[in-house]
Amino acid sequence: MPATVWKGYISFGLVAFPVRLYSAARPEGVHFHKNAAPKDKFTAKELDMASILIRQLTTPFRPEQFHDTYRENVERRVKEKQKGKKITTISQPTPVIDLMEALQRSLKSAAPQKGEAKPHRTRSVGRKTAGRRKAA
Repeated sequence: MPATVWKGYISFGLVAFPVRLYSAARPEGVHFHKNAAPKDKFTAKELDMASILIRQLTTPFRPEQFHDTYRENVERRVKEKQKGKKITTISQPTPVIDLMEALQRSLKSAAPQKGEAKPHRTRSVGRKTAGRRKAA
């Protein structure tokens, strides 16, 4: 079995994928563990927020809606360089956004209006409510 070079998780928001990188000594021994659970536990509030966000933002993918400006800029600069012009870079400051505040604003704006049906919430199996706790 090849030696593990690095192991960890690659996360996309609340979804984490376990990853192991191996040396290329024996490629037949490399296996990806797709269904391994992350070690981090998420609160019920985080999971509810994630599922609501996913349901609200899920739309069909339409590649024609996207425009590749990066490629156009690179091609334009290559042509300028071929013509002998000096290429200068423009640094633009990246605005800092508070993601939690933006997410909460998004959820509030997409909340059901009066008369609309609210999504059905289910309780987790095995969880006890405050009224059913045993006295110590």
